[in-house]
Amino acid sequence: TVTLAVESLGVPLSTVVQGAWALLLAHYAGTDDVVFGVARACRKGTVAGVDSIVGLCINTLPARARYVPDALVRDWLNALRRQQVDVRPYEHTPLADIQRWSGFGMGQPLFETTIVFDRAPLDGLVHAQRPAWTHRTFSLHEPAAIPVTLYAHGGVQLELKLVYERDRLADDTAERVVENLAALVRELVRNP
Repeated sequence: TVTLAVESLGVPLSTVVQGAWALLLAHYAGTDDVVFGVARACRKGTVAGVDSIVGLCINTLPARARYVPDALVRDWLNALRRQQVDVRPYEHTPLADIQRWSGFGMGQPLFETTIVFDRAPLDGLVHAQRPAWTHRTFSLHEPAAIPVTLYAHGGVQLELKLVYERDRLADDTAERVVENLAALVRELVRNP
């Protein structure tokens, strides 16, 4: 869990997490250009009446981030945020269509890591619905659909959880990834 004040950056915490993830992936891969999946809520007015729809409208889309060595953190994160906003009209596009249009073969993944960000942790959501359950702890257990998935929940406090295929990451490596990501998020906020 990381405590943060991101207001000075001018972007939401989700963008800071995506930026930190992009930098971490770039470092691990030895490149300045990375692509990862981002789960999108798809509720920002791209479908008429979406606010009255019950159920999930979630889609995972590729996000591309390029590390720019001379850019200020604030400027780089704002550019990443603009890119996210620009994708809104296309957020319901099926990943299979994007895969086909990308020129990648159907057997080749567009990305092997993804981020799922939610402003409120699961505990808080359940406790808000059932105040009598405030002394219970809830967690989400699900198999990884993508080899590495980062779950991030937060507002003032950021909780990070990595779900991964064990043939891709050892447990101690996954723990270091989360520790490095938390340190990087702290540093981006502390030194924009």
